Amino acid sequence: MEDYKIKNILISTSSIFLTLSALISLWLVGHVVLKGSIDFLIAILLIVSACLILTTIGVNLPLIRNPDSLTERKANFNIIISVLQSLSILVDGFNYRYVQGFEWGVFFHLNHNTNKTIFNTFFSTFIFEGVFNFKSNDGFTIGINFIAVFLVILYVFLRKGLVRGKNK
Repeated sequence: MEDYKIKNILISTSSIFLTLSALISLWLVGHVVLKGSIDFLIAILLIVSACLILTTIGVNLPLIRNPDSLTERKANFNIIISVLQSLSILVDGFNYRYVQGFEWGVFFHLNHNTNKTIFNTFFSTFIFEGVFNFKSNDGFTIGINFIAVFLVILYVFLRKGLVRGKNK
């Protein structure tokens, strides 16, 4: 009985976090759109981001009130959205970063010109950022978002429980 309560609290809490993050990100996307002067590539990225954000809201809003409505499909979506936010990469002109909400983690940066290495932590509150571009740089950076990694692990275990329960 206690495990059931803990599972429901974890589902509800993570769903609140994901829904609030998505709502604020949606507001930020709207702000960018209303600001104007958006080129074609940015427009495409905003449309894809808006679809991810709206789906995040649609998946997680019902889970806040009814954690038992978690299905394998909903768990899979939360895994995918969290994986997208888990890693930031900047290497030889390629830059990838997607964040919808809080971000807390570590990054490792190696500057090619000076051979200087930086290892540090970062924390950002309620941001929406999607970066996918090619431009030259002088280094290599990898960042790991611990909040997103925690959500991936949580939903992998929840999904395993759902699959195990289905096979009984």
